[in-house]
Amino acid sequence: MKNMPLVAMVCLSLVLLSCASAQPPAPTVKEPPAAGVGSQGTVQQQGWEQDWQNTLAAAKKEGILTIYSGIGSELRQPISQAIKEKFGLDIDWVIGSAQSLTPKILAERRAGLYLADIIMGGVSQQIATLKPAGVLEPVRPLLVLPEILDAKAWYGEEPYWIDKEKSYIINFVITPQKVITINTDFVKPEEMTSYYNLHESRWKGKIVLEDPATAGQASRIFSAINLLLPDFWKGVAANDPVIIRNERMATDWVARGAYPILVGSRDDVIMEYIKAGAPLKRPIPREGTYLGGLAIPMSMLKQAPHPNASKVFINWYLSKDASTMISRLFNVQTAREDVPTDHLPPEVMRLPTARYVNFQTEENVLRQQSDYKLVMEIFGPLLK
Repeated sequence: MKNMPLVAMVCLSLVLLSCASAQPPAPTVKEPPAAGVGSQGTVQQQGWEQDWQNTLAAAKKEGILTIYSGIGSELRQPISQAIKEKFGLDIDWVIGSAQSLTPKILAERRAGLYLADIIMGGVSQQIATLKPAGVLEPVRPLLVLPEILDAKAWYGEEPYWIDKEKSYIINFVITPQKVITINTDFVKPEEMTSYYNLHESRWKGKIVLEDPATAGQASRIFSAINLLLPDFWKGVAANDPVIIRNERMATDWVARGAYPILVGSRDDVIMEYIKAGAPLKRPIPREGTYLGGLAIPMSMLKQAPHPNASKVFINWYLSKDASTMISRLFNVQTAREDVPTDHLPPEVMRLPTARYVNFQTEENVLRQQSDYKLVMEIFGPLLK
């Protein structure tokens, strides 16, 4: 009897144990997957979204950004309107040539004034002056939107960087820059399958050449088609081309048949005549041609007064929406592969079978002085 309390306690414990084992098992609680294991995409998405939302909020507080540029109103106005409608930001444009804006920026910074956020245009000044001066901010770390970071979205599988570091200066328009224009009433496309056709004696005195001594043209001649040696251009000079600085007049001469061949001139000028029905064609010889763009390369300045608004602008500038707008405005193909091209004439489209050379690189830009010297040696006697 003395052991009864002990026996009762043991029995009670066995009953409780039996009841517990009869209960359904507790639901298993799954630990959330570690970041980077199965959930990496979600975590990264949440990361960029949070970054972007924080940037938008800070940009709204800044309310404005300042862009130094020489681009015309036909581009400034649509850009300003798009940024205002989409993000509520204003743009203060300071307009001038690259040759005037570059010393202005450097003088301001020497005086401790940081007024400009972004500079657009003037790739030579950006590469040869602003970058060595250490006043440019890397743009690549500011790229946030997945549509920009997606390699499949870009021709060449990345944005179109001009500087060798691929971080500071960017342009998104890379359309074929065709060097030769022919009047098909006098020259058949099959007669111009190689640049060396320009050496043929039958074209002596019948070639119009855009003045190679004008700004940038020397590099377009020697660097853009860097697959051709200077001796090639000596052969062109030996055929006594008519050299003219007025691009529109040069195109008009060829369109009317005064001369059968034009070397040089801008795409937009020639496309006006083609749209008007002029018998002009721009063949790509078998040696290839080069890719260039509108004069709107962009970089950001260090200690920008509106860094968040600038970051918003940069991401929009490289977006599909911005590329589509500019492609339609100027009838050019951009570097983005996802931009519609149904509005573009075939003459401005990249061809999958053509050979293209990248023209706007830091190396080519820095060669301009030596290219100009070579131009003057070859064509100088014809410029008098």
